Amino acid sequence: RGTRVAVLGDGKLGILIAQALGAYGAEVVHFGRHKAKLKLGGAAEQRLAGAKPPKMAFETVVEATGSAAGLRQAVAMTKPRGTLV
Repeated sequence: RGTRVAVLGDGKLGILIAQALGAYGAEVVHFGRHKAKLKLGGAAEQRLAGAKPPKMAFETVVEATGSAAGLRQAVAMTKPRGTLV
């Protein structure tokens, strides 16, 4: 609860994960390519792809893009000794 979590991907899985984490009490920052889809996740903060993602900014990052580029971005966003799902 109260943990800041990044979710990458605005497909069905990414939206579901963002909603579940938000219901659990996490502060979700949702990253994706489609503004309308990001709103469905109900995250505290939404960021469109293309903006420079923060480096080593999150203790927990969930990668739900299904792409190699998404995984590389998720690794870069995770703090040292953080958790990447």
